Amino acid sequence: MQKLNQSMDNLQRPYGNG
Repeated sequence: MQKLNQSMDNLQRPYGNG
């Protein structure tokens, strides 16, 4: 479940997306 965890983390603090 690393993909889901990464998605949740990205929503909380988008890193490398901004």
